[in-house]
Amino acid sequence: MSFPKQSNFLLAILLTLFMSFSIQAQDTLPYYPSPSWSPDGNKLAVVVDTTVEIYDATTMDLLFILADHTASLPSIVWSPDGSMLATPSYDQTIKIWDTQNGILLHTLIGHDDALTMAIWMPDGEALITSAVESNPSLFRWDTQDWRLSLVSEAGSVTGAIFNPENTQLALMTPCSLSIRDVNTLDNALSTPHDSWCTSEKYELDWSPDGIYLATGSVNGLVEIWDATTLQVVRELHVNPYFAEDPFTITDLALSWVRDVRFSTDSQTVLAISGDGTINEWDIATGELLSEINLEETITSVAFSPSNDRIAYTTSQGAIEVIPNPFINHP
Repeated sequence: MSFPKQSNFLLAILLTLFMSFSIQAQDTLPYYPSPSWSPDGNKLAVVVDTTVEIYDATTMDLLFILADHTASLPSIVWSPDGSMLATPSYDQTIKIWDTQNGILLHTLIGHDDALTMAIWMPDGEALITSAVESNPSLFRWDTQDWRLSLVSEAGSVTGAIFNPENTQLALMTPCSLSIRDVNTLDNALSTPHDSWCTSEKYELDWSPDGIYLATGSVNGLVEIWDATTLQVVRELHVNPYFAEDPFTITDLALSWVRDVRFSTDSQTVLAISGDGTINEWDIATGELLSEINLEETITSVAFSPSNDRIAYTTSQGAIEVIPNPFINHP
């Protein structure tokens, strides 16, 4: 499930960060695409190299395998009604699958480089994708006829999320954040892009009250952002491997923040790190409220839609589903 060395995506985004690390770190870069829950929480999609395995999320029985890509996948996303799955790939295509039987429905071609992200519009009427291209990199595909209807520039997007009202779209690159108009994809607000940033970001969440964004970085840092100004209001060092300079971290697989998730009341934030720690922090005070250790190295993780379960993969290749241990996250 690790990214291939020849991937344009890695060359464009991660090479600078990892070029000074040990040979071992270069051979096995610690990025893994997260598991993806179906909207009803009944199924779980997991990337395995160039394929996607679909599981029953209760029994963990393998239902079917999606196999038609020729290169690895950075992410997988379910349509809002759960009937389709989109798989962006480094092979420069996005494939649309029927989630009831695993049949390939469409192959979208238009990007000229490795795909980095896909997200469905909340109403399911469009799919937004991003790739490494310098300009344009952001595409919107209308799902009625699967035609490309809009293009915009956004850099190599590694994460995207809509605000609770579905009126704005937050886009994250490893070194920047921006807020986009949902209809036009025009840039309403953005942070300065720093191509040499040390705290590269790969996890993103928007608080249910719409006030905050949270990002998780490779060096063990979680930042809480004011969503109206994109100013950092809180920095949290969420595991013992944190370092301002990631080049000093011996094993990024342990410091890497694998997921961040706000509580339903927007008062706290959960962070899961590669070393298996799950921490809950008070946003207002920055106080660490709770800590749990899964006692195994986590390579990818995702909260279920209702926040009641956590799915994760381990360095041993296992896929686990556990109850969310924090009782105030129903």
